Amino acid sequence: KSSKTSRISRNINGSIPKLTDPTSNGGGLAHCEGLVEGNLIFSNSSQFGGGGAFGLSGTIQNNIFHHNESKIGGGIGVCSGLVRNNTFYGNSTIVPGNFRSEGGGIAYCGYGAVIQSNILWNNQADLGSQIYESNEPTYCLIQDWSGDGVGNISSDPRFVNMGGNDFRLAPDSP
Repeated sequence: KSSKTSRISRNINGSIPKLTDPTSNGGGLAHCEGLVEGNLIFSNSSQFGGGGAFGLSGTIQNNIFHHNESKIGGGIGVCSGLVRNNTFYGNSTIVPGNFRSEGGGIAYCGYGAVIQSNILWNNQADLGSQIYESNEPTYCLIQDWSGDGVGNISSDPRFVNMGGNDFRLAPDSP
């Protein structure tokens, strides 16, 4: 683990690497410490964990993770720190040949992770389509959510044009 901190801010990432390395993690980002803020992380793939990102610590905020895929954690797999004000949409762990998929949006974000004020919508997985084996979210909008957590709702977020990947919220959004 590096003692250096990093800042990854205001980038657009959409690389779609090939799924050839069975040990690969983090299709878009991997093992980052520090601030990950204001990024568009989309259309990435990872053979194992974290289609969008894997192994993040620090503050992960104001990012859009969409249409990433991996076996575990389509959006983010394994994280700690603050995960706040992000949108996770259309991420998937439904990968051909995968016997079990976990956490379409977020998976295994524990170890001190705070999951707060995020939108998790239209993600897919066999286990935990939106969130799997992670700390209790608070003040999040989570599709079909029936779990615990203060202030969580499951109403349609009413994106401006989700089909066109415009994830701004409409004026009548909850």
